[in-house]
Amino acid sequence: MTYNPPHEYGSGWQDQVRYLDKDIQNQNEKLKAAQTSLNEMNESLSRDKAALSGAMESRKQKEKKAKDAENKLNEEKKKPRKGTKDYGHDYFPDPKTEDIKGLGELKEGKPKTPKQGGGGKRARWYGDKKRKIYEWDSQHGELEGYRASDGEHLGAFDPKTGKQVKGPDPKRNIKKYL
Repeated sequence: MTYNPPHEYGSGWQDQVRYLDKDIQNQNEKLKAAQTSLNEMNESLSRDKAALSGAMESRKQKEKKAKDAENKLNEEKKKPRKGTKDYGHDYFPDPKTEDIKGLGELKEGKPKTPKQGGGGKRARWYGDKKRKIYEWDSQHGELEGYRASDGEHLGAFDPKTGKQVKGPDPKRNIKKYL
């Protein structure tokens, strides 16, 4: 048995110390739990911030792509296009002589055949020693081929490749405009 000297707190001071020690341990456990919870919240907050910054970055990239696409479209509207209708028009502009491929060497000729609807005269080129006449069909974006001797229709040709895209139409000729 141990000797317990008298203390200023009285005879039950050891019980009080044990009680206070337990109370301190309980408070320390609560503090550790709160610290753990706080750490988890900080980690969650960090993950959320990272996800938010990633989402914001993704959103900025999408907005930039959309703006770039819009700028590109506006530039395309301003730029003249080869072999296609210009933006806002329902006709194909006639190509330059050097842009027409696959039909041999062509020489530009004087336009003679009137366009449908009175929009001027069709651009004309001569090919194969002036035996063939090619006229620009601005409605379909094709070259119409005719025989120079009698104006008989030979078919429609693709100006980029020179391949025939439509066969000859026996009802069509340009005999009046030779």
